[in-house]
Amino acid sequence: MANILQVAYYRGPLVTRARMLESRGHHVTSVLGNDEAFRLDANIPVVALQFHSAESFPEADGGTVSDDPEVWLAAVANTLKKSG
Repeated sequence: MANILQVAYYRGPLVTRARMLESRGHHVTSVLGNDEAFRLDANIPVVALQFHSAESFPEADGGTVSDDPEVWLAAVANTLKKSG
C-alpha cells in the first residue's frame, strides 16, 4: 500500500486517523501543523479534509468533508489510484 503523510492540527484526530489509515494497510507519517509539514521534502498527492463542504482547496488533488471516516478513506483511496 501507500506511504501517507498526514498533517493534523490536533493530536486526537491525528492518532485516530493514523490508526484508520494503518488498518487499511498504509504506512503513515503524521505531523502536527503546517510548519512541521513544510519542513518535509515530500512530493505527494494531497487530499484535503474539509471542515465543511463550502471550503475549497483548489491546489489539492482531492478533497472531502472530514466528519465521515468512510467517505474520507474512500477519497484517499481514489486519489491514490489516480496518482498511480
